[in-house]
Amino acid sequence: MGMTKACPGCGTHVPGAVVACASCGHMFGATMIRPNRSWSGRAWMLAVVAGLLFVAGVGAAIFLPGILRARRIAGQAACMKNLETLHKMMREYANQFGKPQNFMSTRKGGEFWIHLAQTTPPLVNDASLFACPLEGGRNAPGTTDYRGPSPNHNVLTLGAADPMGADRPGSHGFQAGGNVVRKNGQVVEAGEFDPLWVEAMAKTSP
Repeated sequence: MGMTKACPGCGTHVPGAVVACASCGHMFGATMIRPNRSWSGRAWMLAVVAGLLFVAGVGAAIFLPGILRARRIAGQAACMKNLETLHKMMREYANQFGKPQNFMSTRKGGEFWIHLAQTTPPLVNDASLFACPLEGGRNAPGTTDYRGPSPNHNVLTLGAADPMGADRPGSHGFQAGGNVVRKNGQVVEAGEFDPLWVEAMAKTSP
């Protein structure tokens, strides 16, 4: 029996003179190139991660604007509710503390609303009512995001449809206007250049 050799490709023993393995086709004398499994595995992982990041980016681009818009709408609605509640409590103030004429508070600017928390007992115990949700919904004690009647426009002289309170400029975004509460209790969303917003800025103060 002549000399044999093991095929490095498949392990088959073949005669020593054989140039090519009949089982796998390996050419003796040629260098066998094996795939770098380590690098191929890493490349696969990188491809998967890149794919996931791409999908996440596309998803964010599609859904994020809608989510932000929904949050803004919810914040605007909550802000309107705050002003409606403050106006309702100011009506209650007039009934309880403004007799015999049922006057509202005579304080000016934001103090007009803050006065509701300073009565005995307080008409407003929830400090979040004084904060616009679009500004973060939190304020230091004794402060408010909402404007009240200005010193030049006593609430007694205002007509039913005149602005009695409003958001601070910028609360709803740059040149976005805000909510305005009329003396009759109606709360209206007004744009930066809306005549009602312009009037509110003239007849209310921080």
